[in-house]
Amino acid sequence: MKTRQGKGFLVVTAILLGWVGCAPKPQIVMDQVTANYAAIQGIQQEMDCYIAPLGVSLSGTCTYKQPNKIHCDFGDPMEAKIVSDGKTMWISVPAYQTVLKMGAEDQDQEISPKHIMTFMFPEVPLARLKEGFVPTNVSSATLSGEKVWCLEVEPTAPESRISKAKLWVEQDSGAVRKYETMDKNGRVSCRVIFDTITDTDGTWLARDVRVEEGNGNLVGSGTISEIKLNPSIQDSLFDFQAPAGMMVLDEVPMIGIPMPDILPLE
Repeated sequence: MKTRQGKGFLVVTAILLGWVGCAPKPQIVMDQVTANYAAIQGIQQEMDCYIAPLGVSLSGTCTYKQPNKIHCDFGDPMEAKIVSDGKTMWISVPAYQTVLKMGAEDQDQEISPKHIMTFMFPEVPLARLKEGFVPTNVSSATLSGEKVWCLEVEPTAPESRISKAKLWVEQDSGAVRKYETMDKNGRVSCRVIFDTITDTDGTWLARDVRVEEGNGNLVGSGTISEIKLNPSIQDSLFDFQAPAGMMVLDEVPMIGIPMPDILPLE
């Protein structure tokens, strides 16, 4: 299994596509990105993650099934569960005897389902890039000593809270090594960095990932020790019933901790 880290990998220009001496058309790079992630139907991974605003570390198994089903079961050092059937998301924390319930498309919460999806499975919106964005520009750039394409895209939906996004793309594989989203004022709101990526059955997926606010403050980080691409996943995994005696909340409680204001790519 091939793994790449931030420095030391020299990409080769894709001569087959005619990329000699100048940047290709933006659509070609966008096609290359979506081609790298197109095979994603499901992901199962062992993950150690750190949620910076809460100062909480979690370790467990996270499963994704398209289009928006997730099941994350953490047991060390704190028990927690995140389950979404694509319509409703539940976050269960037995230590606090509470279950947080949210609509899967809810964007009004400080912690929304799309924030969680961005953190746990940051490649998923890259596979859907063509569904919500159009390419506008591409230029040659350098990231951690590697030559990459810097692809700029804009959302197709006029009501999008994102004005633009930038993606730093490996020139040979189409793997994204970093992406940023900008708000309507043109300020960077969210930055996702893939410090290490691994060739998983022909798809380059993250091994180490960081999510930051635009000002560089850490939102969270994750290290993935095992990845399975498109395993057999039963839909019943994404069913959830609140355990007896646990309080179900319909909105994020005020916890007195400033939460990051980031705009996920989706």
